[in-house]
Amino acid sequence: MCSLRCALAATATTLALLVFSSCTDTLTGDEVIIAVVDATVAPNPVTPTPSENPDFQWLASFTVTLIETAGTGVTINSVLADVNETSNGIAVITDEEVVFQLSVDSESNRVEANGTTEIRIDVLYTLPGGGSESVIDISISMTDDNGAEVGGSLQAEVN
Repeated sequence: MCSLRCALAATATTLALLVFSSCTDTLTGDEVIIAVVDATVAPNPVTPTPSENPDFQWLASFTVTLIETAGTGVTINSVLADVNETSNGIAVITDEEVVFQLSVDSESNRVEANGTTEIRIDVLYTLPGGGSESVIDISISMTDDNGAEVGGSLQAEVN
């Protein structure tokens, strides 16, 4: 088993999952390459459209692009989201919950070594204040081909 040291660097539009690219397997002495995955959201900011679903006011649609750069493929385990109401970019905290529904579509749950995978994300939502401005936090969990857990989070701004 090898020990991993990870660092996470993020901006509102780009997530870089920075994992030191190799370590030594303490049982075999072999060098193990750990996946490095960069992620972007496009478009960002997202322009919401009125929802056709009567249970929700708004629809935010965007694509997360995952790019593996270290030469080790990954399996995408999960994509989670949380929606938070904002006003001029400032989070609005209330006792009322944001109601939302997440839909994720991808051709594959894999990002091959040095490959790219796109994930289409649609979020139907209704905010307590009735507006559309929000931030969507996206968390992605992956396991690389050597068993290392890789993951992080990024944001889509909705204006």
